[in-house]
Amino acid sequence: MNKEKVKRLKQLLEAMSEPSRLEIMILLSGVNNPLTPSIITTQVGISAPTVSGHLRILNREELITYEKVAQSRLYTVNYSTIKDLKFLLEDAFPQENDPREEKIDAKVQV
Repeated sequence: MNKEKVKRLKQLLEAMSEPSRLEIMILLSGVNNPLTPSIITTQVGISAPTVSGHLRILNREELITYEKVAQSRLYTVNYSTIKDLKFLLEDAFPQENDPREEKIDAKVQV
């Protein structure tokens, strides 16, 4: 894994590592429609300025996107970046290097 990929993986994991940001991501992924910051604030139970800061960080790392409608922003998960994160994790931790897999395979063959 090259340094650029490591840097990107680190950025994504850091953005999601704060519990409230992770909760926001999970909330957004569990709904069919985009959410406004006020709904997110109510659902997550933190202040509007705090939600705004978290949304800014998640948006900066392209983990979420928004559409501006009138005076509101409607936020959704950016599944393209989630797929990128998945591939980066698989690249960093390939399963073929997992020694547990060898033990499982050995037990199955017996």
